[in-house]
Amino acid sequence: MDINRIIGKLKNKKYRKRGKWSYSIIFNEIFSQGESTKFNKKKGYPFKRTIGVWKQNGDYLDLLDEWEGIRRVIVQECIGNKEYFFNYATDCLDNGNELINLAKEKANLNPQKRSDKELVEIYIDVVDNIKDFMPFMFSLHLVDEYLTENFEKLLKEFINNKNYSKEKYFEYQNALALPFKKIFVLEEKANLVKIALFIKENNLDINHPKIQEKLDEHTYKYRWINAVLIEFPPFSVEDFRNKLKDLLETDFEVEYNQRIESEDELLKKQKKYMAEIKDFPELYNLSKALQIFGFLRSFRVDAVFVAYFSIWDIIKELSHRLDLKDLDIKYLTSDEVNNSLLGNIKDYKDLIKDRKQNCLLITIENENYYITDPKDIEKILKNLDYDEERITDSVNGMVAYPGFIEGSAKVLHSLEDMKNVEKGDIIVISMTDPQYIPVMEKASAFVTDFGGLLCHAAIVSREMKKPCIIGTKNATKTFIDGDKIQVDAEKGVVKKIK
Repeated sequence: MDINRIIGKLKNKKYRKRGKWSYSIIFNEIFSQGESTKFNKKKGYPFKRTIGVWKQNGDYLDLLDEWEGIRRVIVQECIGNKEYFFNYATDCLDNGNELINLAKEKANLNPQKRSDKELVEIYIDVVDNIKDFMPFMFSLHLVDEYLTENFEKLLKEFINNKNYSKEKYFEYQNALALPFKKIFVLEEKANLVKIALFIKENNLDINHPKIQEKLDEHTYKYRWINAVLIEFPPFSVEDFRNKLKDLLETDFEVEYNQRIESEDELLKKQKKYMAEIKDFPELYNLSKALQIFGFLRSFRVDAVFVAYFSIWDIIKELSHRLDLKDLDIKYLTSDEVNNSLLGNIKDYKDLIKDRKQNCLLITIENENYYITDPKDIEKILKNLDYDEERITDSVNGMVAYPGFIEGSAKVLHSLEDMKNVEKGDIIVISMTDPQYIPVMEKASAFVTDFGGLLCHAAIVSREMKKPCIIGTKNATKTFIDGDKIQVDAEKGVVKKIK
């Protein structure tokens, strides 16, 4: 690999940081190729990334002009075509369900009875179909940005015209932005509560055959929830049984009834407020779009992981034949899996070991380069031009759920950091996903670098009724673990307490 040639292709360009995440090799392959021209087949949803740089446990870097150019195209589509939102939503939902159904069909094939060639073909077919779906993954971020900015502006105008209070603004925001359908991670929790209620109502033991049947169904439907970003294996029946045991030891019935009442009240408010803003067509249409995209924002991510882990038995059998631990396969590209099982290369263990320790992925015009030598990685990163965020004692962002709280900051850079979160801490993070739900339940407030009103943190904060400020850009660089901080989720300001 010619490192100097790679540096030559990367130099003299301006980059933007997209966030700091720890993603697997296979997921980054899906990201990079799914965003590229090679797999981008969705007309009208342009996301054609030509250069991307990712470092394990580090930053994602994209070309600044490219990202902004894609955003401008999408925004112009939104402005010029009022049906754009709804056409996009329909396509995203249809394509996501097609992806899930394809993967579940493949899952029904008995892996032990399949040849090496058949197993690899199934695996690559699902991975390639996930790549085809990826334009929805990232163009949606930009639609979210457009929707959020314009919704906020129009709602403030409406509130001012009505001479309503600031509190009314947040009340309208929470109701109007409520997703039209419960996102999967909240649906999973609600379904587990229903199983717990069934146990109590019928005075059954947790090991009763009827409960086992319900847990089997629950596991089949939601096992992927633990596996977001392909970092951990999916939940087993026993994992959900343990979650059920923990739930039965709490006052879940009270919490459940309160949540149902709260949801019913919010739905009534949404219906009332939608009727009230019907004479304001721009705000009305944007509100409808938010309700749809609030669900899709989660669905488009969930569809990818439902699809990937629907073929978990296929993955385990492939791993067995490659003499790998189940999820060590995530450190191999789909071509490497093919070459290992069907080609001349039979052992990737040393490569996997190197990638676990250190890995830099460079994507240039559909080609991926994986670099594991620390000296080469340092040399490449030194030649990249990107702005470091200006660090101050405070950050500003958008209020996703109002409130005022002071507490100790817990800055989460990876899933490993979750073990440090204590009850009452304020979570500071690039962005959340379903795997952070357990610590979000313990925390008193959330602050994110990225996201709009449709992001995971925003939706969950409204569900949990916890103060949340999103889109601060650099909160994770401004604060460190243990900082005493003040979250003013009325003004959208987070600052250190002197």
